[in-house]
Amino acid sequence: MVVAQQVPQHTSARRLRADVDVAVMAEKGIDITSEQPKRWTSDMLEAVDVVVTMGCGDTCPILPGRRYEEWVLPDPAGLTVDDVRPIRDEIERRVHHLVGQLGVVPRDEGDASTAHA
Repeated sequence: MVVAQQVPQHTSARRLRADVDVAVMAEKGIDITSEQPKRWTSDMLEAVDVVVTMGCGDTCPILPGRRYEEWVLPDPAGLTVDDVRPIRDEIERRVHHLVGQLGVVPRDEGDASTAHA
């Protein structure tokens, strides 16, 4: 996922990651073994231009002047690796689309000077 290498980002989650989550992200070369769920903070929201939510509804904080998008996707909780892959791939597709809308030009994936965030 080239985008993670160039676009500053914050992530938030309401549930603990599962071994399935770790496995499907590892297939893309992304190690999430040390990641833990985080709640959005005002500082996080002030640092971003776009907030993408996936099912948090009214529990997500709102900061005026930010662009918000709600991505309705199946909840991967309790699903198998085979069932989670299409969800991961759809998120990747949407991220690339959003980054294109924002005018960020992805670097070549073979560029060794970049590292996953």
